Amino acid sequence: MDSEILDYTVRKELRKSIISHARAVYGPQYPTGHTFDVIFECRDTPDEIYHCAHIVRLLVYTRPNSFADFKVIMRTQPKLDENEALMTLDVMLINKASSFFRSLNEDGVEKEPED
Repeated sequence: MDSEILDYTVRKELRKSIISHARAVYGPQYPTGHTFDVIFECRDTPDEIYHCAHIVRLLVYTRPNSFADFKVIMRTQPKLDENEALMTLDVMLINKASSFFRSLNEDGVEKEPED
């Protein structure tokens, strides 16, 4: 498989994973948030080899039927590789999801604090 196609496939799957985790973890906080999105940024660097530092942001659009209002929920630190930035955000969300789901009982209700 061509490396560009593989990179595209990896990015596509990571985006799906990120958005899925974001809906589970942040959906209850943004009940009117109709869409979660993953946005890439490339910042110029003075490095001669790596001309771009990749940052990935997780957004939620907060008004139904509009993309005018959004909030940045999470972002990565600059990374030298786009896939590394995506994987970093995915791991951040997996950790948040793990903490979130540990706080719920088997019915999906928040556990009562133990004495």
